[in-house]
Amino acid sequence: MKRTNRTKGHINCFLDDQVEDIETALRIAQRCTYALAEEIGCGERDTRSDILRDIVQARLSASELALRASQATMLHAGASAYRLHSVYDRKLREAYFVAIVTPALKHLKKILHDLESK
Repeated sequence: MKRTNRTKGHINCFLDDQVEDIETALRIAQRCTYALAEEIGCGERDTRSDILRDIVQARLSASELALRASQATMLHAGASAYRLHSVYDRKLREAYFVAIVTPALKHLKKILHDLESK
């Protein structure tokens, strides 16, 4: 996004997601993930379902952020992003991989639903 904004910033400024928005969301996600990892490492939680819910939510948030960032990058790059084997195309496919395989968004959402139903 930063690279494409050098030449297309005058028009990309009208897109919903800007570089700063994605970077801020990433910093928040990183802080939450590091805090969760610290908690797990210290054994501060008493209930397994409580920590599991936070882990699943962190994975879900990371996957959604990857999709959001890759879509924003595609839109910022414009038509050049649509070319097969472009760097933007590769990033989009990687974000989809995260969303559908590691486990899939739908499975993470089901796990959260099941945990909240208990």
